Amino acid sequence: MSPQWFLLVMLTVTLGAYGAYRIRRSRTRRALRQLAVSRQMHYVQDDLFNLAQRIEKNWPIPDCGEFRAVDLMYGTLGGEHRFFFSVHFTLGPLDGYGRELRVATFAESCDGCLNPHPTVTLADREGSVLEQYKQLMVA
Repeated sequence: MSPQWFLLVMLTVTLGAYGAYRIRRSRTRRALRQLAVSRQMHYVQDDLFNLAQRIEKNWPIPDCGEFRAVDLMYGTLGGEHRFFFSVHFTLGPLDGYGRELRVATFAESCDGCLNPHPTVTLADREGSVLEQYKQLMVA
């Protein structure tokens, strides 16, 4: 195989994989947005409330780092501000230094004072991201 053909094959495979990722991500965003609307909440892709830094201190899994929060659903429910979000984080040496994605939630009171270290609840590891959101919303 000539180098030109090899380059063409690699570019085609890369573009195909990127296209598949974009389609899957678009479907996930659309499903999460619909779930948020059905629960009378708001949905944003980015971490508008700086949740990644706020959850570090009270993260339920020890020795984790490099937190990144995405796909945030938020709203006022029963006198408190409730946040549901996906968290990407790095596991520590006890768990083999892998990267993991989990859906988490926490709440804070509506009285205007921010809780710098909220109590975080995680969804079970099994299931898709959408199933993890639904599991936490039912609980």
